[in-house]
Amino acid sequence: MTLYEVLGVPEDATPDVIRKTYLARARALHPDHNRDPKAEEAMKTVNSAYDVLRDQAKRAQYDGMLARQRRPAMPMPAPGFVVVVRTFGGFNTCNSSTSASTGNFYTYSF
Repeated sequence: MTLYEVLGVPEDATPDVIRKTYLARARALHPDHNRDPKAEEAMKTVNSAYDVLRDQAKRAQYDGMLARQRRPAMPMPAPGFVVVVRTFGGFNTCNSSTSASTGNFYTYSF
């Protein structure tokens, strides 16, 4: 769950919308208005989300992290596929069926 989902705002929400939504959620979860034992934990979560999203620098950093997480992962080659990579000293080969299990595929590929 993203911090935007915690607050119930879209990712392109303005700071004013974030603040108004936070105040409404905080009021609803405040111990004076909500006797549910889980409300205290929910209030802490909402406060944490608001602390990040209200600060433009923290929000930009968080948005960058979300973007990196949403990028598709690089696929591994099929078993038995041989990768030939030009290196400074010549050519190296890497058999994906053995190197994928040892974690050396990316060492030879990049």
